[in-house]
Amino acid sequence: CQYCGRTPPEIKLVVDHLIPVAQGGTDVFENLVTSCEDCNSGKSDKLIKDFTGGFNKEEWAEHIQTKHLYILKERREKLDEIKQHWASS
Repeated sequence: CQYCGRTPPEIKLVVDHLIPVAQGGTDVFENLVTSCEDCNSGKSDKLIKDFTGGFNKEEWAEHIQTKHLYILKERREKLDEIKQHWASS
């Protein structure tokens, strides 16, 4: 999902319009992104900047990537703690 970063197979991706059809958006490639069903229904007929708190598509992708890297780092640290605990038992 280009909004939240989730990926298949855990979630189903759908096509979303950056400029909603209800606001004059078309099916041209530059106006389409993949999104999960949750984000797509949450975004509804809003413009991307209204949905993302002011970020454009590229800024939002970078924001999500940074967030995911932070989450992965936290998970690795937790796994290391668990491995240390089991190794010392």
